[in-house]
Amino acid sequence: MEAVEHWTWIAVWCAASVLAWRHTPWWLGVPVYIVAIFFIGGRQRGIAGMLHMATHRAFMANHRVGSVIGAVLGGYPVLQSYTGYRASHLGEHHGRLGDPERDPDYRQYRDNGLCGDDLSRRALRRYLWRVITPRATASYVLYLLRHRIMTGGERPAERVLRVTLLAAVLAWAVLGGWWPWLLLLWFVPLVTTQVWIGALAELMEHFPLIETSPRIDIYMSWNRVYGLGTRFLLGEKDGEGFHLVHHLFPRTPMWRLREVDAILRRDPVYAALPRLGGALGGLEQIYRSLPPRRDHTGPPLART
Repeated sequence: MEAVEHWTWIAVWCAASVLAWRHTPWWLGVPVYIVAIFFIGGRQRGIAGMLHMATHRAFMANHRVGSVIGAVLGGYPVLQSYTGYRASHLGEHHGRLGDPERDPDYRQYRDNGLCGDDLSRRALRRYLWRVITPRATASYVLYLLRHRIMTGGERPAERVLRVTLLAAVLAWAVLGGWWPWLLLLWFVPLVTTQVWIGALAELMEHFPLIETSPRIDIYMSWNRVYGLGTRFLLGEKDGEGFHLVHHLFPRTPMWRLREVDAILRRDPVYAALPRLGGALGGLEQIYRSLPPRRDHTGPPLART
């Protein structure tokens, strides 16, 4: 089960860091901690993916049970709301894909100087150089706050439940004396490595297609193909890279997306669509698809 896998790896890396810090010299404990927060951040994004599929009612066959597990073991630990995320993601992103005023993903690209008048290789280089800076990190955290954590679409009863559970965990940590580890091994990766991995992964879902392609669904999202090693490093499950398939068939469980992709590739139009190969290779493909710099003297790129 996906929840068991993600939480097992989180427990392993937490235990490794605590044991290394307590039983080895600091010069070994610090590198172990850095590695741990990288992998924990990836798994935090993984459990957020459980919430994502639960909002599509594609996490489990029993979607009611899947919604509870996706919210309690996926969304709430990373401070995200089920009802708020569902309203923002399904209504605004899937329902308004590419809309400059409504789609939160497009607005995030634009706010980071990637879409709109700045669309260029130069803008992408600037974004990648600063993606781990405090300013860029804060920008992505604000995006999460607006569209996943403190959204207007969240039901009041769920907000009360989330706040109550968070307060209970914090009180337990303080009274139990393990609050420093909660801070170091959960909240630090939550606002650093999880954010950085998420920012790059979401870049490879729609950019720059959401700006440059025709306004037809099959042209506005990427399929990306990762090897097992890359998926492990990023905390992704097999199937997560088939983002175009997900947008075409959002009720399809993640573990079946590869199968659906194979069926769709029998269609010559779908088979001819480019796909991103790997993490670094995919970023290179995106980079090469952009103009060196935006020509502000000419007409804007067409959005047909």
